[in-house]
Amino acid sequence: MSPRRAARVCPVSGCPNLVRGSVRYCEEHLSERQRNESKARRAAGTAAQYGPEWTKRSAAYLAEHPWCTWPGCAKRSEISHHIIEKEKGGSDADENLRAMCRSCHSGLHARLHGGIGRNRDRAE
Repeated sequence: MSPRRAARVCPVSGCPNLVRGSVRYCEEHLSERQRNESKARRAAGTAAQYGPEWTKRSAAYLAEHPWCTWPGCAKRSEISHHIIEKEKGGSDADENLRAMCRSCHSGLHARLHGGIGRNRDRAE
């Protein structure tokens, strides 16, 4: 049997919960930490993939199209979706963009690609 690792306090400031094993954060803070790291990775990936010009273009498009265009949805738009993906020759022109709320956009990607962050080549 291998020796057990001593329990230690969660590194989140003020958290008294103990952490055991190879996990760094307590259960309460682990999922929150993972969500924040995941959001940061996605934001960095989007900025690297599209650049600052796209960020400005997307913000302008969303200002002009404040509501989700998905049928039956009445939420505010948060994402400028490329109808034809840039990887497949799509452009940033208005004709190729669609204003969507986050939940409709996630649902669309789940149907098209098996979920956001999945290997697109496998799903198609």
